[in-house]
Amino acid sequence: MDLEERRDLLNEKMAEQIEILPGQSLDEAQIGWTSKHVKEYLSRRRKAYITTSPDPDTVIITTSNMMFTMDKKKDYVHRISVYDDFKGRFRGVGLGSSVQDVLNVTGEIKDDGGVYVIPGYPGICFEASEEGIDSMMRPIICFSIVDEAYYQ
Repeated sequence: MDLEERRDLLNEKMAEQIEILPGQSLDEAQIGWTSKHVKEYLSRRRKAYITTSPDPDTVIITTSNMMFTMDKKKDYVHRISVYDDFKGRFRGVGLGSSVQDVLNVTGEIKDDGGVYVIPGYPGICFEASEEGIDSMMRPIICFSIVDEAYYQ
């Protein structure tokens, strides 16, 4: 087993313990980080790509299962999204769980045009697959933690 395979295995084991904290962090990644923090974090874990944004003041850094959205002028992470094979959980609910599962553990959700917000938990939102007749049984495909103050 080479070094990269060992790193992947270790990351997979650690991922089982990741808690998504609304408006704060997931894994070690934190809202409020600078580009230096993001680069250090990604250098230990993942290959990353800088993608373009329609907003010239926004930088988006993506990996195979994470996306950091940064304010270019302030050098500030204001959103972190996870998708695909990310294993972290919010109150026991992870990617692939249903919209109903989130409702069961939070008591309330609100569909805000395809993005679900959780009124009792500011700083987190999620998206569900558009496939399936029963919208409550659709699987979650993305969680995002955000700096609520940044968007006001």
